[in-house]
Amino acid sequence: MAADSPVQRVRLATAHAHILLSDTGTRDDGHQMLEKTSALAAANGLMHQRRSIQTIHRDFERAG
Repeated sequence: MAADSPVQRVRLATAHAHILLSDTGTRDDGHQMLEKTSALAAANGLMHQRRSIQTIHRDFERAG
């Protein structure tokens, strides 16, 4: 898998956003990154990744 393939970009961005979400100081940035990454996944037909991103986003929103 190429480092610049859509699936790789989505995976890396999701991991980065997850890290940002874990710190209250960067949580908003993490949510914004997840929104952009979700759109990237959808645009590339990566529905499994998109569902995973939505689950992460929802879980962190509930946790506050």
